Amino acid sequence: MGPPFETHPFGRQKMSSLATYGTPKRRTIRGKRSAVYYCRVYDPALGRNSWISTQCKTREAAVEWRRTREIQEGLGPDRAREQEIQKITFVEAYERWLEAKDGQVGDWHFKKIDGMRRFWVSWFGKMRLSEVTAPMIREYLRLRKKGTLPGEARTERLLTATTVNNDLTLLRCFFRFCDEEGFLSSKNPSTAVKRHSGEPKRRIRTLSPEDEERLLNACRREPRIVSIKAKRNAGGIEGGKSTAEPTKWDQTAAGAPLYLAPMVICGLHAGLRRGTITALRWKHFDTKRRRWRIPAEITKANRDLQVPMSRAVAQALDEYRRALVKEAKKPVKKGQEPINLTERLARDALVFGVTDIGKSYPAAVKRAGLGGLTFHDLRRCFTTRLATANVPMERAMELTQHKNIETVQKHYLEIHADQLDNDVDALDGENADRRQRAGVGG
Repeated sequence: MGPPFETHPFGRQKMSSLATYGTPKRRTIRGKRSAVYYCRVYDPALGRNSWISTQCKTREAAVEWRRTREIQEGLGPDRAREQEIQKITFVEAYERWLEAKDGQVGDWHFKKIDGMRRFWVSWFGKMRLSEVTAPMIREYLRLRKKGTLPGEARTERLLTATTVNNDLTLLRCFFRFCDEEGFLSSKNPSTAVKRHSGEPKRRIRTLSPEDEERLLNACRREPRIVSIKAKRNAGGIEGGKSTAEPTKWDQTAAGAPLYLAPMVICGLHAGLRRGTITALRWKHFDTKRRRWRIPAEITKANRDLQVPMSRAVAQALDEYRRALVKEAKKPVKKGQEPINLTERLARDALVFGVTDIGKSYPAAVKRAGLGGLTFHDLRRCFTTRLATANVPMERAMELTQHKNIETVQKHYLEIHADQLDNDVDALDGENADRRQRAGVGG
């Protein structure tokens, strides 16, 4: 049995008025399993549970350490604390979880957590947290997938297994928080719930040369004159009174923005993520030497990217630079800001000058007839083409900045039927050569 541990293992002050020692167990700290057992102790001063190391490497010694500490502190089971835990409702615990997550996660993640309120509250309601069981969570996920939850959570469409599994992941995070805070009087119920299966978890899309050409043509679409037949109001624009007679007129439709085509080429021929592309600056590459020099702060892998640049990307960036110069020489239209080439082409300036393509890219995909093609699919297509070109996996992972080969194989590579046919034909040829060398007849 180890000696009593007087300070918190993470450097906090010594706890006062300790009560209710939990069951000793090993913890996972920074991805590694602890060698000693920890004991969860409720601290009334902090109003929550904290972990204390027992410095014991066996369960028997850790249990004996717990008994010794309880005798030293003169403490027994805290019945008042147990009764307080029994009264905590699901909604109250959910509100405390939101307060704890606010400021600790990004805005998108927090909106995702807050968006589950209408689903969780409609099903679990104001029931006590201790009453939530694994069968109740399974039934909730089943109804969630069918879109038949009661109350405000009712939906009209069948959800995918991926959406339901994301919901389960958030539920597990929530119950893990409740377990750490001491709100659960029994085992975490979400750990006994399995993920849903059904459709494949991965979604792979690759482009054929024809699809790529259609997408790039849609991204380079010029402004055009379109004929519109609708009701016009007094201002001469669409949207007149319902009693008005429809009229027909010609109107100039906007083309695709200049930056869209080179951004798509960077994703398709360099495998760059959308966030990296929008954060690119002119100093991050050299089109003459065809080299990327992307710093770690704008990459997801948090590593510098210094790799060669394909000819297609270099040509697209040079054409984009010339298009900016040409566009700056055109007369400025009413309500349009002039292009300042000194600022736009400065080394520290953003290459494309935008941070979001949430409208222009989906519109181009729709025009090209490639519905459902996300921008990240361009990166998947780049990775698949590297494998098709027999690029060694370690060098392909260096170009795509992947750390785990399993991630590449699971989410990025797609095997085509014609590739399998070629592989089988190659195997037949190898077997025929082997039989011929051995003198065995076919």
